[in-house]
Amino acid sequence: MNSKFLSLSQKIDSNVIMRAIRHALIITVPILMIGSLALMLKSLPVAVYHDFIVNFGGGILYDIFSLMYDACFGFFAIFVVINVSINYLMEYTSSLEDYMTVPATALAGFFILVNAGTEKFDISNISVNGTFAALFSSLVISVLIRRLRNVGKKWVRIGAAGGILYQKAIRMIIPSAIILAGCAVFNVSFRMIFGVDGFPELLALLNNELFKLIGNNFFEGIVYMLIVQFLWLFGLHGGNIMENVVQQNFVQIVPEDIFNKTFYDVFVNMGGCGAAICIVIAIFICSRHLTARNVAKGGLLPVIFNINELITFGFPIVFNPIMGIPFIIVPVMAYLTSYAATAIGIVPHVIQNVEWTTPVFLSGYLATGSIAGSILQLFCIVVGVLIYIPFIKLHEEVVDQKLKERVDTLTDILKEAEENSTTPDLSGRNDVYGSTARTMINELEQAIRMKELYMVYQPQMDNDGKCIGAEALIRWNNKNVGFIYPPLIIELAKEGNLLGKLEELIFDDACRVAAEAVQCIGDNVKISINITAKSLNRKTLVEEIEKAAQKYNVNPHCIWLEIIENDVLSGTDEVTAKLKKIKECGHNLLIDDFSMGHTSLKYLKTQCFDGIKLDASITKNVKEDHVGQEIIASLTDLGKRLDVGIIAEYVEDESQKDVLKNLGCGLYQGYLYSKPLEEKDFLEYIRN
Repeated sequence: MNSKFLSLSQKIDSNVIMRAIRHALIITVPILMIGSLALMLKSLPVAVYHDFIVNFGGGILYDIFSLMYDACFGFFAIFVVINVSINYLMEYTSSLEDYMTVPATALAGFFILVNAGTEKFDISNISVNGTFAALFSSLVISVLIRRLRNVGKKWVRIGAAGGILYQKAIRMIIPSAIILAGCAVFNVSFRMIFGVDGFPELLALLNNELFKLIGNNFFEGIVYMLIVQFLWLFGLHGGNIMENVVQQNFVQIVPEDIFNKTFYDVFVNMGGCGAAICIVIAIFICSRHLTARNVAKGGLLPVIFNINELITFGFPIVFNPIMGIPFIIVPVMAYLTSYAATAIGIVPHVIQNVEWTTPVFLSGYLATGSIAGSILQLFCIVVGVLIYIPFIKLHEEVVDQKLKERVDTLTDILKEAEENSTTPDLSGRNDVYGSTARTMINELEQAIRMKELYMVYQPQMDNDGKCIGAEALIRWNNKNVGFIYPPLIIELAKEGNLLGKLEELIFDDACRVAAEAVQCIGDNVKISINITAKSLNRKTLVEEIEKAAQKYNVNPHCIWLEIIENDVLSGTDEVTAKLKKIKECGHNLLIDDFSMGHTSLKYLKTQCFDGIKLDASITKNVKEDHVGQEIIASLTDLGKRLDVGIIAEYVEDESQKDVLKNLGCGLYQGYLYSKPLEEKDFLEYIRN
C-alpha cells in the first residue's frame, strides 16, 4: 500500500504542470490569508465589536478591512495568472527576461478571454470567481509561448544595439502576437457558438444548469460539497469558484429545505474546507513530524475562524493522494450526519444566515438557535478526527520514505562536494533537495534543543596496544529518517547557523566523558573533539570549551581539538591568534584528514598544531600502495622534525598496522581495535 501511494506521490511531484500549479497557489496563500482575515475582522459576529468598527472614526476601521479584502479577493485571478506563468517557466529556464515577458503575455491573453475593456466585461471575472479561468488560460498560454518562442526569430533583426533584454523582448513579438490573436479568435468563436459573454460565464451557466437539473435539496448539497472538495484537492479555492452557484441556489433560507450555504458553512465546513479543524486536532494527537506540528500550530487560529489555507497548502492536502481520501470522506460524513439529525428533528433547521468566519460551536448555536447545533458540531469533529488519524499516520510513513531517499541523495551530493573540495550549499538549492535540506535543518534545531543527538567514542591506541583516549564523534538517529551521515549533520548545522549550539553540546558531553576516562586510565587520557575552521571565527569558542572543561574539572591537556583539513582555514591574524589562545589554555590541536595539499601545509606553518591524522585515502590501501608508503614516510619524518605526532585512521588489520608502524606512525584508530562506542561501552573498554 505504501509503495503505491509513494509511486503516485512521486508521479505528481514529477509532473511539471501539477508542480507549477501547486507552487503558484502556495505563493498566493498570503493573499488568501490576508483577505480572509480582513473579512473576519470586518464581519466578526459580536454586536459590540461590529458597532465599534463601524462607528470608530467615521468607520475608518471598517473601510480599512474592506479595502484589504477587496484588494486581495477582488483581483485574485490576476495573481493566479502571474504566479502560474512564472512557476511554469521556472521549470524550464532561469532567465529573468522570460519571467518578465511570459506573465505579461499570459495576463494580456486572460484579459482578452474575460472581455476586459469592453461592455461585456464583468469585474467579478478577475476576482476569486475567475480563478479556474485564470488557471486554465495561464497554463495554456505559458505552454504555447514556450513552444512558439522561437517562431519568427530569424526574421526579427531589430534591436541589435539595444542590449540583451531589448533583443529578447523584440523576439517575443511574433510568438506573443500569435497567442493573443488566438485568444481573441477563441473568445469571439466561443461567444458565437455558446451565446455567452465569455468562458467564466459559460462555467457559471453550466454549474447553475446542473443544479437545476438535480432539483433535489439533499442531492444538490452532496454534489455541491463534492465539487468544492475536489477543486480544493487540486489547489483551487472551491468555495470561490462555486460562488455563483451559491448565490443562485443556496443563499436563501427556505423552510422546507435543509441544505443551504449556512448549513454547509456551519456543519460541513468546520474549520474550513475538508473540516480542517479535524485535521489540526488529529495532527496534534498523532503526528510525529515537527514540520506538521508547526503547520498545525500556525493554522490553529485561522481554522477557528474557518480559514483553512495554511493547513490545506502547508500540511499539505493539495495534490496529496493519501490525505485526499479523508478530505472527501469527513465532509461527506458530516453532511450525512447533520442532514439526518436535522431531518429527524434532533437538531433544529437553520433559522438565520451566519457569516462563514464565525467560530465553530458559536456558529452552530447562532444558526439553529439551539445548543443542539453546537453538540452536533462537536460530534462531527470527534468522528472526523478519528477518520483523519490513520491517514495522517500513513501519510507520514510515505513522507518518511520519500524523505529518507532525498536525505540519501543529499548525502551523495555532500560526498561528491567533499571529493571535489567544493562548497555544496545544500539549503540554497531551488529543488526538492534544497527543500529537504531546509526541512532537516529545522529537524536538527529541534534535535539539539531536545538533546536527541549523542556522542560515540572511537578508541585510539599506541604502539604497545594501550588505549590513550578516543575521538568523540557526533551521531543523530533521526526518528523519521534513521542515522544521518555525520558530515551532513555538520553541514546542516553550518548552513542553519546552528554550529555554535551543536558544538556546545559536543564540548559538554566530551568533557564529561573525559572526566570519567581520567578515573579509569589516569591524567594522560585525551579526548579529541572535531571542530570546523568556521568555528574559529566564533568569538566565544574558547570560552565555550573552557566552560565545559571547568564544569567537569577536566585538565585542558585532556581535550584535543581536531580541525578538518578540507575546511578552508583563513590565514588571517585573527584565526592564528585564536589558535594560539587555544594552545595557551592547555589544549592540543590536531589537523584531521591530513594530506599533501596546500591547506595542510599552510596549517603546519602556523606552528600551532601538535599532531596530524593521516587521510584515509593514504592509509586504507597502504599495504599495496607504494606511493602512499613514501608519502607517509615523508610525513612521519616531517612530524619528527616539527615535533608533531602522527595518528593513522582506518586501521583495520594487524598487517596494515605493522606497515604503518614501520613507516613511523605512533598512534592508531580503526576497527582493528574497536568501532565507535557509546559512552558506557567506551568506559568499559578502557577499563579492560
